[in-house]
Amino acid sequence: MAVVKLNRAIQYRAYPTEAQAVLLAKTFGCVRFVWNRMLMDAQQFLNEAGTFFVPTPAKYKKEFPFLKEVDSGALCNTQLNLQDANDHHLESPKTVGAPRLKSKRKSKMSYTTNIHSYKTKDGSVVHTLALGYEAIKLPKIGWVKIKKHRQPGADWILKGATVSCTRSGKYFISRKISSLLFLLKRNLLAWIILLMTFTLTATAKLPIIRDSIVRVKRNLQKSSANCLV
Repeated sequence: MAVVKLNRAIQYRAYPTEAQAVLLAKTFGCVRFVWNRMLMDAQQFLNEAGTFFVPTPAKYKKEFPFLKEVDSGALCNTQLNLQDANDHHLESPKTVGAPRLKSKRKSKMSYTTNIHSYKTKDGSVVHTLALGYEAIKLPKIGWVKIKKHRQPGADWILKGATVSCTRSGKYFISRKISSLLFLLKRNLLAWIILLMTFTLTATAKLPIIRDSIVRVKRNLQKSSANCLV
């Protein structure tokens, strides 16, 4: 039975402190900056070598040290998003436009980060992304207060989060979660329905199968009688 994880997202209204809002603004700006630098370098590489190659964010950190102040996961996801945007354009060039440079005024203020875990010296495991009672822990940002209106089930696993800010200054955090158990339950139900359908179909065809067997037996008996004669 093929099993694929099911991904969903739950969005919460967030209320960062002033210091957190400053760092979030830096992260939005760095994500936009890295996108533009990567896109220009990828286009230059395409013109020179004929391949759309997106550099890693690490390439720019030495030249631009301020990139080290923000979440590295946000920069890595920017690289993946740029590559995906170009792939979608190549797959459907008539309907999907090529990646463009992002302006400070018109571009959306958002970034996506992933969860990572590491062990401390005392052996305890620390997660860079976590959901608390009324707050969400973000890498580099810390615990951000949220309005928690929904609690995911125990079988749902936290995978990542997308942080965004509207032009009016409202912050939102969308948590990406996945569930393997939910999909196993759904697949199991599908297999049960399929088995029941097969059983009912086979039961309905039993009289036809019985009649076929009787006809075969009669034909064999006739063939034997003719051989004896």
